[in-house]
Amino acid sequence: MITWGGGTKEIRTQSGFTIIEFLIGTIAFSVFLLIMTFGLIDFMNDYFKINLATADQNIVNGISNEIEQSIEIGAGSPSYTAPMVSTTSAPTCPEGDMGTPPNCTAPGYFCSGNEEFAFFIGPEVPVESSYALYEFPVSSGNCYANPQYNVASTADWANGRSLLGQDHRLVAFSVTAIGTSTEYAIDLKIANTSGGPNQAGDDLLCSPSLPEDGAGGCSPTAADLTDYSLQDIRCKIQVGSQFCDVAELQTEVGSL
Repeated sequence: MITWGGGTKEIRTQSGFTIIEFLIGTIAFSVFLLIMTFGLIDFMNDYFKINLATADQNIVNGISNEIEQSIEIGAGSPSYTAPMVSTTSAPTCPEGDMGTPPNCTAPGYFCSGNEEFAFFIGPEVPVESSYALYEFPVSSGNCYANPQYNVASTADWANGRSLLGQDHRLVAFSVTAIGTSTEYAIDLKIANTSGGPNQAGDDLLCSPSLPEDGAGGCSPTAADLTDYSLQDIRCKIQVGSQFCDVAELQTEVGSL
């Protein structure tokens, strides 16, 4: 308040943000948004990984159920033949041409009752039209070698279906009799090398039985795995949006 000539006059002052205060507020808000964004990205990555891991375990469970049912209700003893295929990621059978003679050696096959399963250990399913594990109906007692291109089985093959989708590979598949009984042990293991949002892929698979820093070892800097027949295949430590998953199931079943 100012006084002059016996009179007074009130002067009001207004306060506001200075440029510096505005910049500080903007920076603080930007940092908050950045933290929230990274938190949301981490949450989405974790959510994506959990969903795919659950889906992979469901795939293994579904395959096991198909095999168990074929054993339980199938007549006669199940027949299992291991695949005649290279143990490397680039077998004599090209990954994009699995099962096509003469470019490929024969797949393994498992027969029980009215079902046959043809399979490869190792190669990744490159496209949905290809397969690493295929189930199809057969006449009881029939069991075809290299069934996809066996003239006697082509009609049956057309009625089958692939049990593993694109970017998956079959790491282990065996059905073995337990002693002399009608009990059988089933061992299934698959790897999902889809890589997630950034298609990380095969470089995340490793084997702890190999030298840690050598090819296929579990060191983050190790070269890619080449022998997919190893039974202890697992995933390396993943960061960010990288994704790799290995799902396994071991169970026993008896024929009825």
